[in-house]
Amino acid sequence: MLTLYIVKNYLSTALVKKVDYKNVEIKNDSCYNKRERGNNMKKCDYCAKEITYFEQFCCEECEQKHKKYYDDSERHSKKFMVLNTIFVFAIPIGLFFGAFNKFVGIPMAAICCVLLGIMLILLPMPTEGMIKKRKLKNAIKVSRIFGGVVIGLGFLIFGLIFILP
Repeated sequence: MLTLYIVKNYLSTALVKKVDYKNVEIKNDSCYNKRERGNNMKKCDYCAKEITYFEQFCCEECEQKHKKYYDDSERHSKKFMVLNTIFVFAIPIGLFFGAFNKFVGIPMAAICCVLLGIMLILLPMPTEGMIKKRKLKNAIKVSRIFGGVVIGLGFLIFGLIFILP
């Protein structure tokens, strides 16, 4: 064990280089752009605008919208979970029944898909990871766009009635 420590200590000291600090050029911080120095500014929890470290929101309006969103999500979260579960499980069930009778299963899957998209537009509840990464305003926008895509998918599924024999 002692020999391993001596070898480790010898290697760590052998790799240390002497640096002549008199010839090192120091750059002014203002000449770096944001990519070079990193994005170190704190952002508003609602709209993602840069703010100081002592604030949580950039303005009173953002704070009110943030509070309103969390109050609404707390009030509607159980409805959202129940409807989301029903629609998500009904879509593949409808597609399965569509293999046997396309006039029953495919409309069921399409209607559930459209209703799921409408629910995502009316009750946008992005995940906490998405909110942390994109902040609340952008996460709601992405969730609503995803709802529109799901509605389009529902109409595409409904179009299968005319395509399939």
